[in-house]
Amino acid sequence: MCPYPSGFGFPNRKIYHSISSMRASLPITIVSCILVVMITWWIGTRGKDFMATPSEAKLSQIRQEVERAMPATDQPRDAVSAPNREIITSPSYDPNRKHPLPIINPNDLKIQPKLDEYQSDSKHGPGYLIEMAELLELNWAHQRALLCWERVLDSTKSNDEQSTKAQMAIGKLSTKVPLWNSNPSKQTSIVLNIGTDTNTAKSILPAIQQIAEMMEQSSGGIVKVTINIIAGEPNKNQSGPAPAAAWLSGDKESSKSTKILSFSYNQANPVTEDASATIYQLIQGHLARNAKTLTPPRPLEKTQASTAIQNNITRLSWQKLAQTLNSAE
Repeated sequence: MCPYPSGFGFPNRKIYHSISSMRASLPITIVSCILVVMITWWIGTRGKDFMATPSEAKLSQIRQEVERAMPATDQPRDAVSAPNREIITSPSYDPNRKHPLPIINPNDLKIQPKLDEYQSDSKHGPGYLIEMAELLELNWAHQRALLCWERVLDSTKSNDEQSTKAQMAIGKLSTKVPLWNSNPSKQTSIVLNIGTDTNTAKSILPAIQQIAEMMEQSSGGIVKVTINIIAGEPNKNQSGPAPAAAWLSGDKESSKSTKILSFSYNQANPVTEDASATIYQLIQGHLARNAKTLTPPRPLEKTQASTAIQNNITRLSWQKLAQTLNSAE
């Protein structure tokens, strides 16, 4: 006789067998899982509008939440800096060094740099700034390194070798840092004026728009370029390139303007390089007359004019260009 009564302690063998054989069919299981997911999604998303554009206040809140969620960096404007790295405060010994030894204060890397950062160090010459820029790159301080390389171009009398080195470094580092100014309301407007005949006015616009966008990007978001196409009489000679003229000005009638330079537009070939070369000369000439030390250097040999606009004109020079153009005559 079993010491445990049926239904107490151990279950009856027949009852246990009937329970173990009760299973849900596969189709019912799949449908149940889908229903659970759909109901959960519906409860979690009902009442939310995914089509409406979020308000500026909401966008600002989202930006702050993202910034708080991101890991701390070595400096505020450089999103690619690696935190908690060992700081290399000075370069190795060089018996041939003719300028002071560049030394980094680790605390400086935690401070947001100014647009004219390292301009006071230009008195030590381009060699000093080049060593400092390379040292900052070793410390992953890309924004500061870019500013230091820019000072080699706009604040010192660098030779061809030093200028070439700086231009190449600027081209590389510019892709690693965010725009200096990402707030459209803080941009300074300048006008890119193009004069040409009526027939050419419409066809030239896409190329000029491309150049304007490149200028804004190269300035780090500091300037806003507005295009003003002035159409004249139709060109009676349709066989060759159409003549065009370009000049830059401020956004008010009383603002200053650059000199006027001409270039040729040929629909069969891209116009951007001819126009870019003309615009570079306009900027270079205007800054030479109004800013002196911030004058962009001549482009490297075989360098496209569009590349020169991106690598040779520093963000500080763009700011000075916009300020002088928008000042009264």
